[in-house]
Amino acid sequence: MASEELIVGLDLGGTKLAAALFARRDGGAIEFLRALEDIHYDGIFGNGSRKLSAEAKSELIADAMGRAVAELTDGRGRPAAVGVASAGFVERGFIVEAWNTGMKNFPLRSEVEKRAGAPAFLFKDSWAPAFAVNPDQPAIIFSIGTGFGGVSCEPGPSIKILSYSARKRILWIPMLYCNDDPGYAISFSVEQSAEMIKRGVEKAAAAGARISPEPGGRDFEKWAAALRDTAKARKRLSPSWLELSVAKGLAREAAGRIRPGEVFADVPGAAIMPGIAFYWLTGEELPPEKIDAMLKAGDPAARTAFFIQAEFIGHILFRMQKERMEFRLPRARLVYGTGSGYNAATHDALCRPIIESMSRQCEENDVPCSGVEDVRLLCKPDGAATTLSCYGAARGAALGVAMD
Repeated sequence: MASEELIVGLDLGGTKLAAALFARRDGGAIEFLRALEDIHYDGIFGNGSRKLSAEAKSELIADAMGRAVAELTDGRGRPAAVGVASAGFVERGFIVEAWNTGMKNFPLRSEVEKRAGAPAFLFKDSWAPAFAVNPDQPAIIFSIGTGFGGVSCEPGPSIKILSYSARKRILWIPMLYCNDDPGYAISFSVEQSAEMIKRGVEKAAAAGARISPEPGGRDFEKWAAALRDTAKARKRLSPSWLELSVAKGLAREAAGRIRPGEVFADVPGAAIMPGIAFYWLTGEELPPEKIDAMLKAGDPAARTAFFIQAEFIGHILFRMQKERMEFRLPRARLVYGTGSGYNAATHDALCRPIIESMSRQCEENDVPCSGVEDVRLLCKPDGAATTLSCYGAARGAALGVAMD
């Protein structure tokens, strides 16, 4: 079709670059055309990646994206727009810092525009699903992957809650790392973690996932301390009280939401969490896909591990609902889940306990939660052989959504 408008979606994920081509239809709808094979960062950086500077890595990634756009559109002309979803801190067209790629202080949007010869739109990866789902009611969308991603969105879709400093501009603060999202801080103390773990084990037992010994014999505080140690090793602990006191001068509200030395949501909200909990329960270390298979087979330890994670995620969603109230937005009536850790294999196990936990905590804190009945599994459209973030970024570009 000579008159078709081409849209390219690019997704800078945890380990690789995904790229896909779409055709824009009426009303901003897009139709998947083709995708490239995933391009791993090792292939982009070569064998000497450890010696490369952040600037060199950033340029190599931008070059790889430019080549991907050219290959996807070869013989069809230039694309009408390019949508890019990236992990890390995204602000005003810049990748301020992204640990997965090593990029830092790089104007990725403008560099992609130069290489593609088309308008580019840069989104944080946790925002991209909002453009994919296009909710008809206020919604919360979360993603369980390498870390935990979450976004509040309105019908349209429109994202109104970003990370603001006291000066009302988006601000990145290195010491306030949480959920790859500057300023949006949720953390768990050892005592709170122990309570979450205890509730998860007890709820699993009540649902028939009984393990031996009985819950009363479990050392939940020891497990909570182990969770803190894991977060510390992964550099996912909140900063010291001195660092927080400095941060409060830059982003008072954001810094005021967390306490020093606590576990950020990126650990209990990540795809690795069921494996961590499964190890506590059995002493056996297994990869996520193996635990997913055991969950599907009804293994009680696997089920219990997911019930534990559901308690943490329920608390995060309660806090997101509370944040909506603080911003005088209507309460979310829909909740969507996606990511490698929230998939067809885990949806049935996580859906009900997550909403039960969220609803209980909302009720305990006088936060409206009526209308949220379940977690809806968010998947990419049938036949779109690419990532959901890639699809969402392309649709955001097709709609002309600007995040500045």
